[in-house]
Amino acid sequence: MKKPRIRSSSGSAPRNARWRSSAAPGWDVSTGLHFAAFAERWGIPVAGAFRRQDAIANTSSAWAGNLGYGPNPKLVQRIRDADLLLVVGARLGEATTDGYTLVTPDHPGQTLIHVHPDPEELNRVYHADMAVCCDVGIFAEMLTGLKPLDKPFAGAAEAHAEWLDWSTPKPREGVTLDLGQCVAAMRERLGPDDAIICNGAGNFSGWWHRYWHYGAQPTQLAPTSGAMGYGTPAAVAAALRLPDRLAVALAGDGDFMMNGQELATAIQHDVKHAGADHRQRRLWNDPHASGARVPCPTFRHHAAQPGFCRARPRPMAAGPKPSSRPTNSRPR
Repeated sequence: MKKPRIRSSSGSAPRNARWRSSAAPGWDVSTGLHFAAFAERWGIPVAGAFRRQDAIANTSSAWAGNLGYGPNPKLVQRIRDADLLLVVGARLGEATTDGYTLVTPDHPGQTLIHVHPDPEELNRVYHADMAVCCDVGIFAEMLTGLKPLDKPFAGAAEAHAEWLDWSTPKPREGVTLDLGQCVAAMRERLGPDDAIICNGAGNFSGWWHRYWHYGAQPTQLAPTSGAMGYGTPAAVAAALRLPDRLAVALAGDGDFMMNGQELATAIQHDVKHAGADHRQRRLWNDPHASGARVPCPTFRHHAAQPGFCRARPRPMAAGPKPSSRPTNSRPR
Protein backbone atom coordinates (compact mmCIF):
# COMPACT_ATOMS: atom_id res chain seq x y z
CA MET A 1 0.00 0.00 0.00
CA LYS A 2 1.29 3.45 -0.87
CA LYS A 3 1.90 5.84 1.96
CA PRO A 4 -0.96 8.33 2.39
CA ARG A 5 -0.56 11.83 1.11
CA ILE A 6 0.29 14.24 3.91
CA ARG A 7 -1.59 17.50 4.00
CA SER A 8 0.68 20.52 4.19
CA SER A 9 0.04 23.24 6.75
CA SER A 10 -0.67 26.83 5.82
CA GLY A 11 0.69 30.03 7.28
CA SER A 12 -0.20 28.94 10.79
CA ALA A 13 3.18 27.24 11.31
CA PRO A 14 4.86 30.11 13.25
CA ARG A 15 1.84 30.47 15.52
CA ASN A 16 1.70 26.73 16.14
CA ALA A 17 5.43 26.65 16.89
CA ARG A 18 4.95 29.32 19.55
CA TRP A 19 2.03 27.35 20.99
CA ARG A 20 4.08 24.16 21.17
CA SER A 21 6.97 25.92 22.90
CA SER A 22 4.66 26.97 25.73
CA ALA A 23 2.52 23.83 25.88
CA ALA A 24 2.63 21.44 28.82
CA PRO A 25 4.49 18.13 28.42
CA GLY A 26 2.67 15.20 26.87
CA TRP A 27 1.64 11.91 28.44
CA ASP A 28 2.87 11.51 32.02
CA VAL A 29 2.14 9.40 35.10
CA SER A 30 -0.97 11.39 36.04
CA THR A 31 -2.33 11.10 32.50
CA GLY A 32 -1.89 7.34 32.58
CA LEU A 33 -3.64 6.99 35.92
CA HIS A 34 -6.61 9.08 34.81
CA PHE A 35 -6.93 7.32 31.47
CA ALA A 36 -6.69 3.86 33.05
CA ALA A 37 -9.37 4.78 35.59
CA PHE A 38 -11.68 5.93 32.79
CA ALA A 39 -11.10 2.82 30.68
CA GLU A 40 -11.62 0.45 33.61
CA ARG A 41 -14.88 2.10 34.67
CA TRP A 42 -16.26 1.99 31.15
CA GLY A 43 -14.82 -1.41 30.21
CA ILE A 44 -12.96 -0.05 27.17
CA PRO A 45 -9.83 -1.93 25.98
CA VAL A 46 -6.65 0.17 25.78
CA ALA A 47 -3.92 -0.60 23.23
CA GLY A 48 -0.54 1.12 23.38
CA ALA A 49 1.03 2.71 20.32
CA PHE A 50 4.41 1.48 19.07
CA ARG A 51 6.82 1.38 22.03
CA ARG A 52 4.42 3.23 24.29
CA GLN A 53 3.76 0.24 26.50
CA ASP A 54 4.05 2.16 29.76
CA ALA A 55 1.26 4.59 28.86
CA ILE A 56 -0.76 2.79 31.52
CA ALA A 57 0.33 0.01 33.85
CA ASN A 58 -0.06 -3.32 32.10
CA THR A 59 -1.66 -4.68 35.27
CA SER A 60 -4.72 -2.56 34.50
CA SER A 61 -7.79 -4.63 33.71
CA ALA A 62 -8.25 -2.46 30.60
CA TRP A 63 -4.80 -3.12 29.08
CA ALA A 64 -5.17 -5.00 25.79
CA GLY A 65 -1.56 -5.03 24.57
CA ASN A 66 0.65 -3.05 22.23
CA LEU A 67 0.72 -2.33 18.54
CA GLY A 68 3.79 -2.23 16.33
CA TYR A 69 5.77 -5.16 14.96
CA GLY A 70 4.35 -8.60 15.74
CA PRO A 71 1.24 -7.62 17.72
CA ASN A 72 -1.29 -10.06 19.13
CA PRO A 73 -3.47 -11.18 16.18
CA LYS A 74 -6.53 -11.10 18.45
CA LEU A 75 -5.84 -7.46 19.30
CA VAL A 76 -5.42 -6.64 15.62
CA GLN A 77 -8.79 -8.21 14.86
CA ARG A 78 -10.44 -6.27 17.70
CA ILE A 79 -9.24 -3.01 16.20
CA ARG A 80 -10.41 -4.01 12.73
CA ASP A 81 -13.85 -4.86 14.12
CA ALA A 82 -14.19 -1.72 16.26
CA ASP A 83 -16.85 0.80 15.23
CA LEU A 84 -15.28 3.60 17.30
CA LEU A 85 -11.60 4.42 17.82
CA LEU A 86 -10.55 6.94 20.46
CA VAL A 87 -6.90 7.84 19.79
CA VAL A 88 -5.31 9.97 22.50
CA GLY A 89 -1.82 11.41 22.05
CA ALA A 90 -0.70 8.96 19.36
CA ARG A 91 0.22 10.04 15.83
CA LEU A 92 -0.95 6.78 14.27
CA GLY A 93 2.37 6.34 12.51
CA GLU A 94 3.55 3.63 10.17
CA ALA A 95 4.66 1.12 12.83
CA THR A 96 1.55 1.50 14.99
CA THR A 97 -0.81 1.04 12.03
CA ASP A 98 1.20 -1.65 10.19
CA GLY A 99 1.93 0.58 7.24
CA TYR A 100 -1.37 2.48 7.43
CA THR A 101 -3.35 -0.73 6.86
CA LEU A 102 -4.66 -1.62 10.33
CA VAL A 103 -6.40 1.74 10.43
CA THR A 104 -6.57 3.43 7.05
CA PRO A 105 -6.57 7.22 6.60
CA ASP A 106 -10.24 7.18 5.57
CA HIS A 107 -11.17 4.34 8.04
CA PRO A 108 -14.47 3.39 6.33
CA GLY A 109 -17.04 1.99 8.74
CA GLN A 110 -15.20 3.35 11.78
CA THR A 111 -15.63 6.59 13.69
CA LEU A 112 -12.28 8.15 14.61
CA ILE A 113 -11.88 10.61 17.47
CA HIS A 114 -8.31 11.90 17.43
CA VAL A 115 -6.98 13.85 20.42
CA HIS A 116 -3.53 15.40 20.00
CA PRO A 117 -1.76 18.48 21.39
CA ASP A 118 -0.23 19.47 18.03
CA PRO A 119 -2.74 21.18 15.72
CA GLU A 120 -0.60 20.36 12.70
CA GLU A 121 -0.86 16.63 13.39
CA LEU A 122 -4.65 16.51 13.40
CA ASN A 123 -6.11 15.64 9.99
CA ARG A 124 -2.61 15.63 8.52
CA VAL A 125 -2.78 11.96 7.54
CA TYR A 126 -5.96 10.60 9.13
CA HIS A 127 -9.30 12.21 8.46
CA ALA A 128 -10.81 12.31 11.92
CA ASP A 129 -14.55 12.46 12.44
CA MET A 130 -13.77 14.54 15.52
CA ALA A 131 -10.37 16.20 15.92
CA VAL A 132 -9.64 17.53 19.41
CA CYS A 133 -6.58 19.72 19.94
CA CYS A 134 -5.73 19.85 23.62
CA ASP A 135 -3.28 18.72 26.26
CA VAL A 136 -3.71 14.97 26.70
CA GLY A 137 -3.34 15.25 30.48
CA ILE A 138 -6.27 17.65 30.72
CA PHE A 139 -8.31 15.44 28.40
CA ALA A 140 -7.62 12.29 30.45
CA GLU A 141 -8.53 14.06 33.68
CA MET A 142 -11.77 15.24 32.09
CA LEU A 143 -12.66 11.67 31.13
CA THR A 144 -12.64 10.58 34.77
CA GLY A 145 -15.53 12.98 35.43
CA LEU A 146 -17.82 11.29 32.92
CA LYS A 147 -20.61 9.21 34.40
CA PRO A 148 -19.99 5.59 33.40
CA LEU A 149 -22.55 3.27 31.93
CA ASP A 150 -24.75 1.29 34.30
CA LYS A 151 -23.17 -1.84 32.85
CA PRO A 152 -19.58 -1.46 31.56
CA PHE A 153 -18.54 -2.97 28.25
CA ALA A 154 -17.15 -6.49 28.42
CA GLY A 155 -14.43 -5.76 25.87
CA ALA A 156 -11.77 -4.65 28.35
CA ALA A 157 -11.86 -7.82 30.44
CA GLU A 158 -11.89 -10.02 27.34
CA ALA A 159 -9.01 -8.17 25.69
CA HIS A 160 -6.94 -8.18 28.89
CA ALA A 161 -7.37 -11.95 29.24
CA GLU A 162 -6.25 -12.39 25.63
CA TRP A 163 -3.17 -10.25 26.30
CA LEU A 164 -2.27 -12.24 29.43
CA ASP A 165 -2.37 -15.44 27.40
CA TRP A 166 -0.35 -13.84 24.56
CA SER A 167 2.32 -12.49 26.92
CA THR A 168 2.82 -15.76 28.79
CA PRO A 169 5.54 -17.90 27.15
CA LYS A 170 4.55 -21.48 26.40
CA PRO A 171 6.93 -24.47 26.62
CA ARG A 172 8.72 -25.12 23.33
CA GLU A 173 10.21 -28.50 22.52
CA GLY A 174 13.72 -28.67 21.12
CA VAL A 175 14.65 -25.08 22.02
CA THR A 176 17.94 -24.80 23.90
CA LEU A 177 17.42 -21.24 25.09
CA ASP A 178 13.91 -19.78 24.94
CA LEU A 179 14.11 -16.00 25.21
CA GLY A 180 10.43 -15.84 26.14
CA GLN A 181 11.16 -17.92 29.24
CA CYS A 182 14.20 -15.74 29.96
CA VAL A 183 12.09 -12.58 29.89
CA ALA A 184 9.49 -14.20 32.15
CA ALA A 185 12.21 -15.18 34.64
CA MET A 186 13.61 -11.64 34.67
CA ARG A 187 10.11 -10.29 35.12
CA GLU A 188 9.70 -12.32 38.30
CA ARG A 189 13.07 -11.26 39.71
CA LEU A 190 13.18 -7.57 38.77
CA GLY A 191 9.56 -6.47 39.04
CA PRO A 192 7.81 -4.43 36.32
CA ASP A 193 7.20 -1.40 38.52
CA ASP A 194 10.87 -0.86 39.38
CA ALA A 195 12.86 -1.81 36.28
CA ILE A 196 13.22 0.65 33.38
CA ILE A 197 13.57 -1.39 30.19
CA CYS A 198 15.75 0.37 27.59
CA ASN A 199 16.28 -1.05 24.11
CA GLY A 200 17.42 -0.01 20.68
CA ALA A 201 16.07 -1.07 17.31
CA GLY A 202 16.23 -4.71 16.27
CA ASN A 203 14.32 -7.96 16.20
CA PHE A 204 15.61 -8.85 19.68
CA SER A 205 13.30 -6.22 21.18
CA GLY A 206 10.23 -8.16 20.09
CA TRP A 207 10.71 -10.69 22.89
CA TRP A 208 10.53 -7.91 25.46
CA HIS A 209 7.64 -6.08 23.83
CA ARG A 210 5.63 -9.28 23.94
CA TYR A 211 6.61 -10.94 27.23
CA TRP A 212 7.58 -8.09 29.56
CA HIS A 213 4.76 -6.58 31.63
CA TYR A 214 5.50 -2.87 31.85
CA GLY A 215 4.50 -0.81 34.84
CA ALA A 216 3.33 2.80 34.74
CA GLN A 217 5.65 5.48 33.43
CA PRO A 218 8.56 5.61 33.37
CA THR A 219 9.33 1.94 32.71
CA GLN A 220 10.16 1.95 28.98
CA LEU A 221 12.73 3.86 26.95
CA ALA A 222 12.84 2.84 23.29
CA PRO A 223 13.18 4.58 19.91
CA THR A 224 10.24 4.88 17.54
CA SER A 225 12.44 5.88 14.59
CA GLY A 226 14.43 2.65 14.17
CA ALA A 227 17.54 4.06 15.88
CA MET A 228 20.06 1.33 16.69
CA GLY A 229 22.43 1.76 19.60
CA TYR A 230 19.83 3.46 21.79
CA GLY A 231 19.51 0.99 24.65
CA THR A 232 22.86 1.37 26.43
CA PRO A 233 23.02 5.20 26.59
CA ALA A 234 19.31 5.32 27.44
CA ALA A 235 19.87 3.01 30.40
CA VAL A 236 22.81 5.08 31.61
CA ALA A 237 20.71 8.25 31.39
CA ALA A 238 17.79 6.58 33.18
CA ALA A 239 20.07 5.38 35.98
CA LEU A 240 21.47 8.89 36.42
CA ARG A 241 18.02 10.46 36.41
CA LEU A 242 16.39 7.88 38.71
CA PRO A 243 19.18 6.39 40.84
CA ASP A 244 16.76 4.44 43.06
CA ARG A 245 15.45 2.47 40.08
CA LEU A 246 17.12 -0.32 38.10
CA ALA A 247 17.82 0.54 34.46
CA VAL A 248 18.13 -2.46 32.13
CA ALA A 249 19.89 -2.05 28.78
CA LEU A 250 18.87 -4.48 26.03
CA ALA A 251 20.87 -4.70 22.83
CA GLY A 252 21.59 -6.89 19.86
CA ASP A 253 25.23 -7.54 18.97
CA GLY A 254 25.48 -4.76 16.39
CA ASP A 255 23.23 -2.58 18.49
CA PHE A 256 25.59 -2.79 21.47
CA MET A 257 28.74 -2.20 19.42
CA MET A 258 27.39 1.16 18.25
CA ASN A 259 27.38 2.76 21.70
CA GLY A 260 28.93 0.21 24.04
CA GLN A 261 31.55 2.77 25.04
CA GLU A 262 28.86 4.39 27.21
CA LEU A 263 29.65 1.71 29.79
CA ALA A 264 32.57 3.97 30.69
CA THR A 265 30.08 6.75 31.48
CA ALA A 266 28.17 4.38 33.74
CA ILE A 267 31.37 3.47 35.58
CA GLN A 268 32.39 7.12 35.89
CA HIS A 269 29.12 8.03 37.62
CA ASP A 270 28.79 4.74 39.54
CA VAL A 271 25.28 4.07 38.26
CA LYS A 272 23.11 1.03 38.98
CA HIS A 273 22.57 -0.61 35.63
CA ALA A 274 22.14 -4.08 34.16
CA GLY A 275 22.51 -5.23 30.58
CA ALA A 276 21.43 -8.10 28.35
CA ASP A 277 22.93 -8.79 24.94
CA HIS A 278 21.30 -10.83 22.19
CA ARG A 279 23.83 -12.21 19.71
CA GLN A 280 22.62 -12.82 16.17
CA ARG A 281 26.00 -13.02 14.41
CA ARG A 282 24.59 -11.76 11.16
CA LEU A 283 24.44 -8.50 9.25
CA TRP A 284 20.91 -8.76 7.91
CA ASN A 285 17.55 -10.40 8.53
CA ASP A 286 16.17 -13.49 6.86
CA PRO A 287 15.94 -14.22 3.98
CA HIS A 288 19.07 -12.13 3.34
CA ALA A 289 21.30 -13.78 5.95
CA SER A 290 23.08 -16.08 3.51
CA GLY A 291 26.75 -15.07 3.38
CA ALA A 292 26.22 -12.39 6.00
CA ARG A 293 27.18 -14.28 9.14
CA VAL A 294 30.09 -12.73 11.00
CA PRO A 295 32.17 -13.62 14.07
CA CYS A 296 31.03 -11.94 17.25
CA PRO A 297 33.10 -10.40 20.08
CA THR A 298 32.98 -11.90 23.56
CA PHE A 299 30.83 -9.23 25.16
CA ARG A 300 31.28 -10.36 28.75
CA HIS A 301 35.01 -9.71 28.38
CA HIS A 302 34.25 -6.38 26.75
CA ALA A 303 32.06 -5.34 29.68
CA ALA A 304 34.68 -6.40 32.22
CA GLN A 305 37.31 -4.07 30.75
CA PRO A 306 35.80 -0.82 32.09
CA GLY A 307 35.02 -2.48 35.42
CA PHE A 308 31.56 -4.05 35.15
CA CYS A 309 30.72 -7.36 36.76
CA ARG A 310 30.70 -9.73 33.84
CA ALA A 311 28.01 -12.33 33.46
CA ARG A 312 28.70 -16.02 33.26
CA PRO A 313 26.84 -18.50 31.03
CA ARG A 314 24.34 -20.50 33.04
CA PRO A 315 22.02 -23.24 31.72
CA MET A 316 18.32 -22.59 32.24
CA ALA A 317 17.91 -26.00 33.88
CA ALA A 318 20.11 -24.81 36.75
CA GLY A 319 17.46 -22.27 37.73
CA PRO A 320 18.03 -18.73 38.98
CA LYS A 321 20.65 -17.82 41.52
CA PRO A 322 19.52 -17.19 45.10
CA SER A 323 19.98 -13.41 44.88
CA SER A 324 16.72 -11.64 44.10
CA ARG A 325 18.02 -8.91 41.80
CA PRO A 326 21.13 -7.00 40.75
CA THR A 327 22.28 -4.46 43.30
CA ASN A 328 25.04 -2.60 41.49
CA SER A 329 26.85 -2.79 38.20
CA ARG A 330 30.35 -2.47 39.65
CA PRO A 331 32.46 -5.03 41.47
CA ARG A 332 33.33 -4.20 45.06
